[in-house]
Amino acid sequence: NHGEQNDITLVDLAAVLVQNRIAFFLVFALFAVSGFAYALLAPDKHQYASLVQLASDGVGQTPLEAPAATLASLENRWLPDVADDYLDSAGEKLPIEVTFSNPNGTALIRVVSEADRDDAETVESIHEALIEKVQVSQAGLLTETKMALEREMESLDKVIEGLQAGRNTSQALVQMVQRKANLESKADRLQSAQTLAIARESQETIGPRRVVVLVLAAGVGA
Repeated sequence: NHGEQNDITLVDLAAVLVQNRIAFFLVFALFAVSGFAYALLAPDKHQYASLVQLASDGVGQTPLEAPAATLASLENRWLPDVADDYLDSAGEKLPIEVTFSNPNGTALIRVVSEADRDDAETVESIHEALIEKVQVSQAGLLTETKMALEREMESLDKVIEGLQAGRNTSQALVQMVQRKANLESKADRLQSAQTLAIARESQETIGPRRVVVLVLAAGVGA
């Protein structure tokens, strides 16, 4: 009947376990030793973070370019370019991963990599190359913004000159002069991009703790 079939199945299973106890023990020992070796030999990893503040209008720190646009350029253009340059010079792919983020409500771009200290110099050089591309792009935006403001001020100078030669134009003249003063103030408040940190190493290591690795290895082996 059904109960007997279940009993036979359990007996057979127990017999298999007994017959293969050495194989099961070896598998357990393999996982345990592998986990123990990894816990002892695996190098500690650290997080390395770089930070750059985008160029802004100086009024409420509004960036000249939306941070999302800068992130898209980093992910889709500049990181592949840097990876290609590294492949050409080192003959291998990037040994690290690089991620980008924009803390909410800020004009900051954060560049993060995780690596052991043996790769710290590589992380620093990669981050420097990426930040340099951000700086060049931001400097171009700043120049374009200044030139646009200067052209607008030059146009206002011509308008002001015409108003000064006319009659009954005092009110309009005051408005144009004030408008030019506002543009000059806006140009003076423009702020260039600033690099705040390059590959700053975290004080604490990251990744699974050694005790956790040992427990998991023992658990999987069991």
